[in-house]
Amino acid sequence: MDGGRQRRSFTHIDDGIDALMKILVNKEGCADAGIFNIGNPANDLSIKELAHKLVKAVGTYHGYESVAKKAKIVDVTSAKYYGKGYQDIMTRVPSIKRAKEKLGWSPKVGFDEAIKRTLDFYLKGRQRPAVP
Repeated sequence: MDGGRQRRSFTHIDDGIDALMKILVNKEGCADAGIFNIGNPANDLSIKELAHKLVKAVGTYHGYESVAKKAKIVDVTSAKYYGKGYQDIMTRVPSIKRAKEKLGWSPKVGFDEAIKRTLDFYLKGRQRPAVP
């Protein structure tokens, strides 16, 4: 039924840490007794879209082109992957209104930039994989 159609809002770690620091500093009691959703509603993609974007982005890194070309994205239902009875919410998009109002926080890193930063960290300067 699902096969990667579940949607999530992806948040770069820098944005998450920025929000957490605002909560910890608690300037003028802004976070007192508060519960905050931290996320990036603008970075809303399906898991399938994430997989395709990630493979495409990996292919832009020197030495990883063939890895990306050989990557296969396979549709699998959650029941087949996790087992019968697994339940999931199809869409998760956080409301960050309270974090904006009380903390003065909003995410700054868009999805494409988040992928680039993540891949730069993991792939740049590392030994290239041997691809048969």
